[in-house]
Amino acid sequence: MSKKSKIKIEEDTKTEYFIKRVFAYMIDWYISAVFLNLAIRLSLIFTGLGDEYGALVTRSNKADAIIIVMSLIIAFIYYVLIPYTSKTTSTIMNKVMKFEIVNMDGSKPSLLTLTKRYFLCLLYTSPSPRDLSTSR
Repeated sequence: MSKKSKIKIEEDTKTEYFIKRVFAYMIDWYISAVFLNLAIRLSLIFTGLGDEYGALVTRSNKADAIIIVMSLIIAFIYYVLIPYTSKTTSTIMNKVMKFEIVNMDGSKPSLLTLTKRYFLCLLYTSPSPRDLSTSR
């Protein structure tokens, strides 16, 4: 009977950990989106493609390119450079939740490792061409 209760505790701990990780990821996503919104609006104001509030006036290839480039830059800064330069190797919300990004051996990851992790995550979450095709 004690064995069952021990398993139950471990499962609860895993579930609690998973919920905390999802919560931290959602808040990190929100924080990075706020920074991204600010960066895009400022870029559109300075390039003359937006109004005085940074709202897009006319859609163009130049505006699309700015949005894509700014998205990649802000995400790279938030998910790679901030963890790399921090002592605890974590994003803002990971610090609050006391999570840390480490290698399998527990050591601090290099900038190259964090960059690979970031780009692999981008590739994994981007839709495949098959997903983008229309179904019959």
